[in-house]
Amino acid sequence: MLCLSDSIRDDDPSLQRLFNTVLETQTLTELFMAVWPLSRLLTLRLVEAVLAERARRPTFWPRCPACGTWLESKGFVGRQITSLFGVVRWRRRVGRCPAGCAIGQVAPLDEELGLQPHQRTSGELQFLGCALAVFVPFATAAQLLGWYSGGTVSAQALWGWVQAAGCRAYRYFKRHFASLSGTQS
Repeated sequence: MLCLSDSIRDDDPSLQRLFNTVLETQTLTELFMAVWPLSRLLTLRLVEAVLAERARRPTFWPRCPACGTWLESKGFVGRQITSLFGVVRWRRRVGRCPAGCAIGQVAPLDEELGLQPHQRTSGELQFLGCALAVFVPFATAAQLLGWYSGGTVSAQALWGWVQAAGCRAYRYFKRHFASLSGTQS
């Protein structure tokens, strides 16, 4: 326990406060309830550190899909996404076509991470939300996700995730059914 308490820096009051709350608990239930916010925050810090390290790596810029010119870096731009552990924030390189083609900005790290442009929630949060929505109403599932992640999830967003998952599942099964029956879709 000394190693863990020593590794939590004294200059970070939010971590120190959460750690002290864990140390002051009496019952096992209180201990688990107190450790959850601390573990979420530690997880967020770890993920943000990994993303910062990946963002510092050299970036290979592809060619512009419109004109073929090599894309150029326009510097670092912030990104955030809501995950099961809370909001993750990082900065990553973005690039654009030097010829001014209307392709928008390109973020190779986002593509490497499997993120879509304008995606605001992580895949695992959406997955858990869809699983919960099978058993409870959307509003209840959204409330449970909010408690778990420490953020806010709307029932409408959850409904959209379920619809998107349903469309993906339909395309998957349609494609595989067609391959079994020997027809093209």
